[in-house]
Amino acid sequence: MQHQAPMHQWPAVVETLFHSCVEAFEHNDSGSQQPQELASVALTSIGHYLGGRIDYLQKLDSMQRKHRNQQIERDSLRMTHGQLAERYGLTSAAIGQILRAMRKQRLSKD
Repeated sequence: MQHQAPMHQWPAVVETLFHSCVEAFEHNDSGSQQPQELASVALTSIGHYLGGRIDYLQKLDSMQRKHRNQQIERDSLRMTHGQLAERYGLTSAAIGQILRAMRKQRLSKD
């Protein structure tokens, strides 16, 4: 049985499924593959199940960056910019820029 998500909802559905898969893979032993790579493979399968094709799927690096930035925002509640920079392999300036962008995005939604 195939299910078809309305076309205008598909990007949001894919993003929600991606993050759900990443979280599941992060909490389970997924071998040598990165959770984001596994989520991408899973979404391809889900896309075929939902209608036989994927009309919109962000590039993997774009989804990974978005997921990373969300993690940085969560971690910023308990870590300094320097600690975040070391953990994520970025500069403190890049961490500040990410957090400002995330804050701006969150405020624009309210």
